Parts: sequence; C-alpha cells; structure tokens
Amino acid sequence: MANHSLKSKRAGILRRFAGDRRGNVAIFTALAAIPLLVGAGIAIDTARASRSHNALQMAVDSAALAAAASDKVNMAGLTAAQKATRKKELEDLARNYVKSNYSDAGAEATITVDVTDTTLTVTGQKLFPTTLMSLVGYKTVDIDARAEVNLQGGISENIEIVLVMDTTGSMDQNNRLRDAKQAAKDLITTVLGEAKSDDKVKFALVPFSGSVNVGADKLNSGWIDTTGKASVSKVNFTDVNYHNMQAWNDMKYVNSKGQTVALSWNGCVEARLGNLAVTDSPPVVSTNSTTWDTLFTPYMAPDEPDSYYNTYISKTNEEKDLKGTKTDAMRQANQVKYATKTFTSLTGATGPWSNCAASAIVPLTTDRSVIEAGIDAMAARGSTVLPEGLMWGWRVMSPNMPYPEGASYTDKKWRKVLVFMTDGENDVGAGLNTLNGSYYTAYGFATAPTAKNRFGSTNASSANSQLDSKLTTACTNLKANAEPREDPKNKAKTIPSIEIYTIAFQAPAAAKTLLKSCATSESYYIDAANGTELKDAFKAIGARLKTMYLSK
Repeated sequence: MANHSLKSKRAGILRRFAGDRRGNVAIFTALAAIPLLVGAGIAIDTARASRSHNALQMAVDSAALAAAASDKVNMAGLTAAQKATRKKELEDLARNYVKSNYSDAGAEATITVDVTDTTLTVTGQKLFPTTLMSLVGYKTVDIDARAEVNLQGGISENIEIVLVMDTTGSMDQNNRLRDAKQAAKDLITTVLGEAKSDDKVKFALVPFSGSVNVGADKLNSGWIDTTGKASVSKVNFTDVNYHNMQAWNDMKYVNSKGQTVALSWNGCVEARLGNLAVTDSPPVVSTNSTTWDTLFTPYMAPDEPDSYYNTYISKTNEEKDLKGTKTDAMRQANQVKYATKTFTSLTGATGPWSNCAASAIVPLTTDRSVIEAGIDAMAARGSTVLPEGLMWGWRVMSPNMPYPEGASYTDKKWRKVLVFMTDGENDVGAGLNTLNGSYYTAYGFATAPTAKNRFGSTNASSANSQLDSKLTTACTNLKANAEPREDPKNKAKTIPSIEIYTIAFQAPAAAKTLLKSCATSESYYIDAANGTELKDAFKAIGARLKTMYLSK
C-alpha cells in the first residue's frame, strides 16, 4: 500500500506539473512583449529624430539666409576656379552657422551649398543614432534638411541707387557702351521687375568723361557761376575780368531755321578749386567773395592754336587785336576771338564742349522711364577724369545742394548705393605738349598757374597720378559720411548707410587697384572681362540690394 501510495502521489505530481499553464503564460508574454518594445522604440526614436530634424531644418534655414546675405554670394566676374573657391567659402560659412545653431547626438551634419544666378540652396544631411531601434539592427536613421533662398527677393526698404557710368571715347570700342546701357537697365529690372516705379526706390544717372554735364536747365539755378565770380572761371584769358560764361555768350550758332543766335551753354561744369573738388560742400550764393569758389563754373574748353588738340577758331581770328610777336600762348588766351566764332554744328569733337559728357545727369527719381531715357541718351566721347564722375555721383545722392533730392546722411530709413563703372584709368593726355601739358578737362590744363591749378601740381607729366590721388581722397571723404544702419538681411549686423560698388570693365591693372580701394570693401568690387560679365555684375548688384527670402 505504501508503495502504491507513493506511486500514486508521484503520478499526481506529474499530472499537476504537466497540466500547469502558469510558466507558458510568462514565456508567451515575454515573447509577445518583444514587438511591443520594438514598436515603442520606433516611436521613441522617431520622435527623437523628428525633433532633431526640426532643429536641423531651422539651422539650415538660418544658414541659407546668412549665406545669401554674405558678400561671398556675389560671383559676378569670377573665373571658374574663383567660383569654386567662393562656393567652398560659402559652405564653410553655412557649416559653421549650422554647427553653432544645431547640436545633437551623432556625427556632425554634412552641409552642401549650391548657387545660381537666382537661388542659393543649402542642404544638410545627418545619420541620427537610435536607441531601442538598434536592438533590431537599425543603429541610425537618415535625416536631412534643405533650404532655398530666392536671391531676387523684393524691396522692403527705402533705397537710393546712383549709377555713375563711364561714357568716354574708349567706351565706343567693342560695343562697350551698348553693353553698359543694357547692364544698367538689367539692374533696374532686377530691382523693379516689370514695375514702372516703386515709391521706395529712387534711381539717378551720372554719365561722365573728362567732365560732367549737369544739364543746361541749371543755368539760372543760382549755383552756376554765370558772372565770373569763381577764380577758376578766369584762368584761360588775357583779360583778367573775362570769364567762361562770357565766352559762351560771345559765340554764335546757326540754328535749324538758318538764324544766327547766341550759343547756349550746354550744361557742362568744371571742377572746383582745392578741397572743394573732392567734397559735397554746397555752393553758396552770396555777395561775400569768400564763398564764390563754392559755385560751379560753366565748362568752356578754350580754342587752342592750329596743330593742337581742340582748335575751332581760325588762326586769323585767334590773332585778332594782338600786337607785336604772336605766340601760341597769346593766340590761345586771346578772348577777343570768341566773338568771331559762329558754329554751324554742335556735334563736332572740337568746341567749347570738348571732352565733356555728351548727356546730362538724371537726378534721383522714382520714374523708371526717366532714368532709362537718360541711359539711352548716353554717347561715347572724351577723355577720363574718374574723380569728377565719382564726385557728381556723390553730389546727386547728397542731401546738400546742388541736388537736394538725397535723404539725410543720418536718416536710417534710407539706404544709399553708388555704382561706379569705368573701362579705364585717369587719362588727360599728361605731357601732351609744352603749351598746355594735357587735354582740357574739368580740371583745366595741367600747366595752369599754381594759384589756379586744380591738379595740385604744374608738372604736366604727373597730371594723371594727381587725379588718382583726387579719386582716392574723394572715395575716403564719401565713405566718411556713412552711418551704421541695420542690415535688412541680418538684423544682428550693421551695414554702412552709403555703399560703393565699383566695376572695372576691361580696365587696366592700375584702374582696378584704384577701384578696389574705392569700393566699400573688396567684395563690393567686380572685375568684368567682357559684356556678358558686365551685365552679370549689374544683375548681381541689383539682387544684393533686394531682401532675400526662403522660397523652399
């Protein structure tokens, strides 16, 4: 019985063990928990990756806007190798920006930048490390972000844009003037699109050569010296009381009706004496003789004797009323001859207008048609006096007379931009001859008497280098008026209220050096080797003046 009872107990224990389901439940529960845990891991890691992706996207967006606002985005005039270097610099800029604004687990994000004429794109890619998903073999997930900035943007601020355009005789070569006209219009289109005007945008145009034409309509403005008050108005005549405007008044012209009428001043002016030539000091209309040199003298290129550059009066009339031995200097300074001259054409290369810009300044205006008409009117003639072009560009945007349309230098609601384009260096024919030492330009003759010499030296061979110094001084003086203002593309930065862009269009090395130093910074200087690059340069400047925005 005892044995049977033990056997019976053992059999019962085995039956109870075999029938117990509690262990099976635990095993199956454990097995069933694995996909639940994986699912939870996926949810957790997905949420982590999503947060990281959002942070990366924000950093890439900011990096794209920062890169687009950078000076380095302007690639006009660069060679393929220079563009590659510039792209690398943009990628470094964007990478550092992302690194500063995005920090998360795993390796650093890979940043690439692509730039076209109209867009800048920044792409960020990163392998994001997982936690629970790694248990099933997914150790990382890809996250990426992309931001595209429309470089054409829109105008969101008040801006004055002054185009200072070289219209010297050399611009007639290789279709340079044609390309320059189109480039200027391309900048306008880049800024305005198809709009006829924008109240926030004012344009001005300053064509220049050996002198600048302010417009014949300024004759009675008060700031044109019509009575010979300014000392530079009486430099070129034997009679110390005779002056430039009197010479204009003495000459005659046969008009289209065959009538002989007084020769009208054409609007060109001469440079002022001393430091007045390189500042925007306003002309002062006063009876006080100490202010008379602030006025602007009508440009009057003297008649030069036969065999010299600008001869337009016969030798017989050049010698009218002269006594004794007659020299070339006497013939040139003889003011009596001007009353003998009657022109039948006003388009010749020689005359009192010689070496002055053929078309006039267009003051600041919101009317697109007016500025484009001024561009169309530009014609190539004359030699090169760079400081006069820059100075009249400055005077047009200055709040001072003679052009009061410019906003105050301290008005931070307005941005002032000067675009200065030339194809050459200062050239007045230095050392041209022993009589005058140069062509006649806004600065007169190189050999003018010391007291009235505007070059700063009577050494004719140094005339061009003297003008180089004048340009450098003028650029420095202009920059000194710039006030710091908020950068509309990056409110954490400031930019000068006056920005100077310079463009060397097929220009010699010496001119490039001058233009680089004149620009606001080196990134504001562009070297255009041909017409296509010139148009690209103007478009790029127009794009930089607009407020960039994220398009994708």
